[in-house]
Order: sequence, then structure tokens, then C-alpha cells
Amino acid sequence: MISSIFIKNFILIDELNIVFDSGFNAICGETGAGKSIILRAIATVLGEKATKDVIKFGADKSLIEITFSAIGKLEVEEGEEIEVYEDEIVISREILQSSSKFRVNGVLVNADYVKNLAQKLIDIHSQHQTYAFLQKKYHINFLDEYIAGNSAEYKAKLEDFSASFAEYKKVVEKIASIESENAENIRKIEFLKFEIDEIERLALGESEEEELNSELEVLSNIQTLKEASYGAYYALNGEDNSIISALYKIEDLISQITSKDKSELEFVDNFYSGREYLKTCADELSYYSESLKDDPQRLDEINERLSEIEKLKRKYGNNLFEALENFKGELETLEGATFELSELQTRETFLKDKTQELSQYLTDKRTLWAENLSEQIVENLRNLELLHAQFKISVSPCAMNKNGIDDVEFLMSANANVPLSPIQKTASGGELSRIMLAIKTVFSGAGNLQTMIFDEIDTGISGKTSQAVAATIEKLSDSVQILAITHQPIIASRAGNIYWVEKTQNETGARVSVVKTPKENSEKLLAQLASGIVTQTSIDFAKDLLNN
Repeated sequence: MISSIFIKNFILIDELNIVFDSGFNAICGETGAGKSIILRAIATVLGEKATKDVIKFGADKSLIEITFSAIGKLEVEEGEEIEVYEDEIVISREILQSSSKFRVNGVLVNADYVKNLAQKLIDIHSQHQTYAFLQKKYHINFLDEYIAGNSAEYKAKLEDFSASFAEYKKVVEKIASIESENAENIRKIEFLKFEIDEIERLALGESEEEELNSELEVLSNIQTLKEASYGAYYALNGEDNSIISALYKIEDLISQITSKDKSELEFVDNFYSGREYLKTCADELSYYSESLKDDPQRLDEINERLSEIEKLKRKYGNNLFEALENFKGELETLEGATFELSELQTRETFLKDKTQELSQYLTDKRTLWAENLSEQIVENLRNLELLHAQFKISVSPCAMNKNGIDDVEFLMSANANVPLSPIQKTASGGELSRIMLAIKTVFSGAGNLQTMIFDEIDTGISGKTSQAVAATIEKLSDSVQILAITHQPIIASRAGNIYWVEKTQNETGARVSVVKTPKENSEKLLAQLASGIVTQTSIDFAKDLLNN
């Protein structure tokens, strides 16, 4: 419930701190005293749009803070996270010249979060609002919320249906998307297979191209290589003037040295090793030179093979191995989509059967509860002096949607022998307030809703009807906190507290004040509300109201 509201520099209000009790709280005062400003402050802190115009003249900012206490445990979904509140919630809004800041228990939040939170705590009924209860699109939600609030099984089935239907829609959309792409995918798959086959038929070895280029270089320069290798061989081991011939002469001279000097001379071994290396090198050069042969056929084969490789490189890029892997990966993805389609179609069938089964369960329960609730609302309408009114929560079949297979609408007839029709087309302004009260009295029994605010629900009624409205609100206040703006002493006399709103004028401007008066001390306020001035007659009238 709302335990208090603090308002500072808001329209005509300098500073107010109003403490509310549970049960029925009546907000009264002369016309234009500022009662609606208090209601507007509550709506503003709970997320209603507000501009800098609401900041009191001369102030730089406005602040509204509302405290809900004894809320029990309340869960609020924020994206994928769930925020849990217990016992007390403080919502504040600071309105600056160019911006607003919302806070919940001191933490900055956005307006949508506050609105979502407020929907779980409070319901505001105003003559000037667009009534959610009158809009057909919300009727099924009201019915579901009521049933779920009274049946844990229904709540679980409803949540299961919502999740299953949401998944079903996604699966259907995915299937449609895949099927629309199938024709294009088939063409892509065939082309990818052709590209992969073309590269694989080439059977290119990992280092083949490099080896072919090396071989090509040799075959293209056979004559040069033969002349160079033979020339090197001849220089090493040719006729008398070759290097090896000279080494043999040197060997003779070294032999003369070793025959005279028996010590181990390092250059001797080095010389013999070097000579043997050069002889081996000469032999290898000779073998290499003899092995070099012209092979025009092999040269043509190499050129043709390299031409094939180059042709595919121009087509698929310099790295054919990388291109092949990319094509195979893309093919795997496209062929996987075909497998995915089969799985999705199986899932679609399962979800379709499941949602149909769950939706039939919801239909059965909605039909049963709708009949029961319709009877309760009709009884409330009778108590509110709408003696000939009929009311029906219509549950009719429709195509499957996010709510199931039911079309739910509130139908009503305010007069005898008049067919039922949509509620928004039925009632006059005065009747509408009572109709809303009758409906909300029933629906207040579901969910976490703890506070209901009625703005001038007494419009267009008087006498016996006012007594009926007062009695209904008083009864409703046993389970829900009521804040009601009223001009009627009959209704105010049923309140546990009367909050008298008064506007005064002085040289600095207008000022709004609020005085809280318990029911037992409210005679003079009720007398003033009844006649505008306090007289013995109005006092006696007020006493009579309180005694009755």
C-alpha cells in the first residue's frame, strides 16, 4: 500500500508529506483546492509524462517520492533478470528543467521500469483516462490474471503455453526463411560442388608447383648448365693444367717434407682431406654434367601442368588449398541447413500439438471462470443500483495467437431487454464509474495489486446510488487500500481518514495544504462538504452519516 507521498515544488505545492493508512482514505476539498494535483503527482512519480511546466514557479526542480510498504515479496522482470523487492519500495522522481531522474530504492532506473513496477502495485481510475477495462485487447489479460491469481496450475499452464507459442512462432518463421532460400541454396550447393571437384581433380601436391618451377628452370637452361658444370669439372680434373694435377705435384713436395720431418704436421692431413674433397667434387660435377639431358617432352608436360595450376589460381585465388577449404566449409553450412530444416519441421509438429493441447486447457478454464466472474460482476452491479444491468465475459473461438484460441470480450447491457454489446459502447458517464467499480471489485481479488485510486467516482450519481457506491468502496477497502477523491459526504463518511485539501492565496502566490482527519473527528469536514458551511443542520447530517 501507499504509506506516504512527499511532494516538493510541484505545480502549486511548496512541500507536502502525506501519510496514508490502509483501508479507505477519502481526499476531499473545495473545487479547485488542489486534489487533482496530488493525484497528478502520484501519476507523475509512477511514470506519466511530465515537462518542466510542473516545476513550481521560482523553483529550479521538482521532487516527488512515494513509499509503498507491506508489499510482501514482489518480483519485477528486467530483461533476463528478475529484481526482487520485499516489505518496502521507495520510488522517486526528480524533474529538472531539461530532464527527469527516476530512482527505486535509491537506484537510478528508466521510466518503463517504473511503469512496469507500478502496474503491480496500484490501479488508478479516472474519469478522464482511457480505461484499460474498456479496451477489448486487454480483456483476455484481465481474465488470465484473475484465474492465474487463484490457480497455480492455470498460471503454470499459461506460462508454458506462452513460452511454447513464442518458440513455435520462431520455428515457423525459421522454416519459412530456410524454404524461401532453398532454391537459391540448391543452386549454390551445385556450384560449390563443381568448384570443389575442379580443384580436387587438379590433384595438386602441397609443394608440387614449387618443384615444377624448379624443374622448369633446369630444363630451360640445359645447355648453360652442361657447359658450366663441365667447365668446372675440367678446371678441377682436366689435363695437366688442372687443379688436381697441381695438387699431385704439391703432394710430392709434401712427401719430401714428411720424409725428413717425422713430427705430426697438421697441414699434411688438411691437405690430403682437401685433395680428396676436390676429387669427389670433380666426380660429382662430371656425373651431374652427364646427367643433364634435353627432354622437350618433359618440358612441355611441365609447362602444361603449370598452365593448369595458373588457370585455377586466376579463377579461385593464389592459394588453391585455402579456397578448397572455404568451399567445403560453405558447402557443409548449406547442406547443414537442409538437416536443420528436417529437425525444425519435427520441432514444429511437436510445438503445434503442444500449443493446441494447452490452448484447449486454457479455453476450458477461461469459459468456466468467465461464467463465474460474470455472475459476480452482475451481483455487484445490482448492489450499485444498476438493477437491470447484464454483464458477460464472452469467450469465443478465434485463430491461434499468443493468447491461445480464445477471443475474450466484456459485454454489457445497462437496461432491460437491450442486447449485450461491447462495454465501451454501452454505458453513460455516471454508469461507467459504477461499472468500473463493479468490475474492479471482482478483479481486485487477483494478483499483488494493493492500492486503488478513484478520481471523482461519484460523478453523475446521488442519493441511494451514492450509498451503494460508498458501501462497495468500503467493502473493497477490506482487501485493498483505497484513495478516493470525492465531493460527496455520503462516500467520504465511509472513509477511515479524510484528507482535507485546501488552497490559500497570499502575496507570494497560491499554496496547497493537506490536513489528515480520522473518521471519528470528521463531523465538521463532512458538514462543510455537504453544505459549504458548517451549520447545526449540516452537523446533524454529518452525525447521521457517521452513525449509519
